[in-house]
Amino acid sequence: LDNLLGCEQQKRTHRAQQLTEIICSMGPAIIKAGQALASRPDLLPGEYLDELQKLQDDVPTFSNDIAFRIVEEELQQKFDDVFELVEPDPIAAASIGQVYKGRLLKNGQTVAIKIQRPNTEEIVALDLYVLRWWGGVYNKIFQFLGRDINLQSVMDDVSVSMQYNLAIIVVCILPVVLIHHCFGIISWRTVWPITVCRD
Repeated sequence: LDNLLGCEQQKRTHRAQQLTEIICSMGPAIIKAGQALASRPDLLPGEYLDELQKLQDDVPTFSNDIAFRIVEEELQQKFDDVFELVEPDPIAAASIGQVYKGRLLKNGQTVAIKIQRPNTEEIVALDLYVLRWWGGVYNKIFQFLGRDINLQSVMDDVSVSMQYNLAIIVVCILPVVLIHHCFGIISWRTVWPITVCRD
């Protein structure tokens, strides 16, 4: 419609912001697809790429009560019996989960606690199915327009990147400083006894 009214260029940044807000309000697979599109200048104008890039680190959080309940269900222990929060709110949120800075009560070690969003596996499976189907429809449209764009392959890449993350429900990560500390390089090692994975 903006093209027909001759205002597409002026409204492009605003429309890109609207698209990013819509994507943020949808499921993890849609957010992941938006992240994948953020690196595709062959598909979208720069204003859209800039806005979609925000999906890398500016995704809305979910409630702490829900997050801590997930941890308690998976660990079969009270959250406060295992962890003490260093900061009360998540320090980061992504498409699949969010991260808290905490301390292990058993030894005082500072850790990052990554908790998967509720019902993520089911939501992602449905979203990917729908996105891949629509990708096929748009592939036909792009072929008709003489464009060599394969949205189904983008969805396949998104699916592969999500497989590992979906297996982990709760993970506790310890920061470990490497020998190259003088360069500020930090590695992460997983504290496996506190990691809960799906079978």
